[in-house]
Amino acid sequence: MPPFAHKQPPKIQPATIGNAGVYYVCFELSLRGLIAMPTVRNTAGIDVLVP
Repeated sequence: MPPFAHKQPPKIQPATIGNAGVYYVCFELSLRGLIAMPTVRNTAGIDVLVP
């Protein structure tokens, strides 16, 4: 394979994408002055707590 050949990037696990989304939502809520906390894993139906 020539050194300039295009390689496919590694696949990202769906759980990793989901976790990144949860942390991004917490980030955006924090910017708006809210206290937002991601929940622990496997909490049914709840991803972010906003007290």
